[in-house]
Amino acid sequence: MHRKRVLIVHRYFYPDTPTYAKLLKKIADYISEKHQVKILTTCPSYYGSEEKKCSKREVLNRYEVRRHKMLPEMDRNVLLRLINSILFSLLVFGHIIKKGKKEYDLVQVATTPPLLISGFVRLACKMRGLKYVYHCQDIYPEILKYNNKSVNKLFLKIATWLDSKVMKDAEKVIVLSEDMEQFLISKRGIKGDNIKVINNFNFNNSSGEVSSELPVKIKSFLELHENIIVFTGNVGRYQNLEFTLTEIQNLLNKNSCSLLMVGEGSEKNRLESKFGSENVFFTGYIDQSLLPEIYLNCDLGIAPVIEGIENVAFPSKIISYLVEGLPICTFSSTKSRISKLVVENNFGVNYDYNQEENLGSSIEKALKYDFDRDYIKKNARKIFSEQNTLLKWEGMIERL
Repeated sequence: MHRKRVLIVHRYFYPDTPTYAKLLKKIADYISEKHQVKILTTCPSYYGSEEKKCSKREVLNRYEVRRHKMLPEMDRNVLLRLINSILFSLLVFGHIIKKGKKEYDLVQVATTPPLLISGFVRLACKMRGLKYVYHCQDIYPEILKYNNKSVNKLFLKIATWLDSKVMKDAEKVIVLSEDMEQFLISKRGIKGDNIKVINNFNFNNSSGEVSSELPVKIKSFLELHENIIVFTGNVGRYQNLEFTLTEIQNLLNKNSCSLLMVGEGSEKNRLESKFGSENVFFTGYIDQSLLPEIYLNCDLGIAPVIEGIENVAFPSKIISYLVEGLPICTFSSTKSRISKLVVENNFGVNYDYNQEENLGSSIEKALKYDFDRDYIKKNARKIFSEQNTLLKWEGMIERL
């Protein structure tokens, strides 16, 4: 087996808090057993990680991590985030141009920030004769169309053309689901042989360590309420949370259930102001190590997304809920792989935006149904096995 020299680039990496930062560390830990790995990233800056101190250069396990300091992103300011994205993309471009084949055989890049980082990596790799793999956590810019029907058509056309160039020149395009794979084949004209489906896996608390105790307010909420629905993750636009909260208002008003909203995001303050109540609690950011305890005390996990988004993304919270044995309500077409995963395995219910039954009724039925939580946990952990996922990554890299 040829030992490859792999460069992984991304804005966020351990000890930063995004799920993808944790995923990359797992991948790097695993593939560095057989290959030479280097990480090019930035200093921690995401929710809950601003105070974490780390070296600009360090060796983790068997690989080097090199971090660049970016401008402070006060209140997640959009302009500052864009400037940092451009700066990081230029740093990556310059690094690949400078080092080239002297140090690397393969570059791994993802979709954050969209177009910028992947475009610069593609250009640098073409100039230096390097291979690269493109890890698509979502498909951009099509994901924008599901959230904003008025998005500029010229921008969409140019952005789609640019991203398709990145995909067609990539040695391999990694997506999270068969729905995303079929979308790329049918809508983008990407060859099936050039696409590999490798989903994510559980990050709730893989180390078994708990960083802190459950906050008192969350603990009190869990103790005082019954039929608790939980949402975890980014409280943003793509989650269609206003629709979801509006649709289940009757249940909430009748005290038939309660809702725990865990996470931060651009929509949190607005939604909390509009829907926050005695039985709807917005927690803000909490450490992921606390999620299993929360799920143990909840009755249903919800994974709302905008209609059709399963074609261009896979909500990671689905995995987070199921591997802890929490029944789930997903939002996707009945023809999608997500719907089949949930319904055929009796993991919960799926809400199709085109179905006759309203969301409130679907959730009420799910809360009354006696799901086998031990069965859900056991089978979900087989489907979303960390070991199997990492073996797929290793095998893919070895074959390139």
